Amino acid sequence: PSGLVASDATAVLTAGTANITGFHFVGNVDVATAAGSQRMMEFTADSIDLSGTVTVTVTQDGVTVTTVSASQDFSDGVTLYATELSGDLEGLPVASLDLTPSTITVANLLKLPNAGLLQLANLVTGAIPLTLTGVTTDQLLISGGIQVTTALSMS
Repeated sequence: PSGLVASDATAVLTAGTANITGFHFVGNVDVATAAGSQRMMEFTADSIDLSGTVTVTVTQDGVTVTTVSASQDFSDGVTLYATELSGDLEGLPVASLDLTPSTITVANLLKLPNAGLLQLANLVTGAIPLTLTGVTTDQLLISGGIQVTTALSMS
């Protein structure tokens, strides 16, 4: 993405639940960092609502900062870049999602037990709202027109 520079810090976001509307997988992209570039997956969404103890842990040069909030809501044109996105699809037993730039292929998505077509529909068309539980996102970079965070603390 032109003009976008990601941090070299290690960043991990976890949340109990992510409700995502209009979810689309755009593709794998190389995102510039101060040290070079990082291969990331690019997603867009109409909205991403995170809840259930949203924790972001950032580590750089041996220093770790953690923020915890009750919720984080992104809307008005959301773009998410990440090296990994994982969680369980709500309502579908044994339907775990664990995506990285090297595994996010249509062939791999269709191997998901009981969830291949649903995943394909969510990632390709964004037609079906997606709810993930036990969410983890690594090396995330997220942008949106609006972000609302509740009950934020930092340590």
